[in-house]
Amino acid sequence: MEDESQRYLSIMIESLRKKSGILDEIIKENENQSSILGRTDQQSEDDLRKSVDVKSDLIDKLMELDEGFSTLYAKIETKLNANPGGYAPEISTMQDLIREVTDKSVKIETQESRNKSMASVYFSGALKRVNEKRATRNAADIYRKNMKKISYVDPQFMDKSK
Repeated sequence: MEDESQRYLSIMIESLRKKSGILDEIIKENENQSSILGRTDQQSEDDLRKSVDVKSDLIDKLMELDEGFSTLYAKIETKLNANPGGYAPEISTMQDLIREVTDKSVKIETQESRNKSMASVYFSGALKRVNEKRATRNAADIYRKNMKKISYVDPQFMDKSK
């Protein structure tokens, strides 16, 4: 049974390492989103959509890793509590990885907060651009309609008796 517990601990350590790697990818994606939100070109909207999709996939992977970790921990929790000294190196490694994951999570929360305020500014600017385009189009339509009226000449009677 010791071998099984060791295998579970090894899998949990590997899960934490993968989680740390995924968090690194999320940090990079947040930085990418930050640079996208700083732009105002048409391509930035497509880039932002792609970035959100990538980040969504990464979050799904994190959720899977968390579920697996919790399941494994539930299986060996009593053994770890009964004999913590027997698994001291593995527990120490996991504690270090958990600290690393926590630090990265805090960094991500900070990035998310900053990106949220940038997104608010970005989307209000996008809404303003849409409204300006709409106003320009409406002005062009009014001008066109008015010009049609000017070029239209009402029928007039001509006096042919002279």
